[in-house]
Amino acid sequence: MRECCIDKRWFLRIERGEAIMASIADFLCRHAIRAGSISGIGAASEMTLRYYSMEDKRYHDKTWKGEFEIASLLGNVAVVDGKPAPHVHIVLGDTNFQAIAGHLHEAVVGVTCEIIIDPASKEIIRFADEETGLNLWDI
Repeated sequence: MRECCIDKRWFLRIERGEAIMASIADFLCRHAIRAGSISGIGAASEMTLRYYSMEDKRYHDKTWKGEFEIASLLGNVAVVDGKPAPHVHIVLGDTNFQAIAGHLHEAVVGVTCEIIIDPASKEIIRFADEETGLNLWDI
């Protein structure tokens, strides 16, 4: 992964074969970014998406392999269990121009992935919400 900072925003280029979420999480820890927004585009060759079921209060995963265009990658950063954690949703297009979307668990870069991280000046903490079973912002 390559990175540079311009006007307090970070620009990342995640290389082919690298894991997107692991790369972002590592970057956030190295730079002590504890809140902010994430956006990006690129291509993926394999990804695992999830959706959250309120009925059984757990995530359900599905994995795809192939060629996918990352049409939109959006998320945020908050602190979970004392560490900065990315929370990312993604929309991808397959070779038939069909969209696939969900909560991004992990994806492998197919060609490149270009990410912008806009850090906030203060941290946001996530707490375990008993009603939903999710880690929600404590604001």
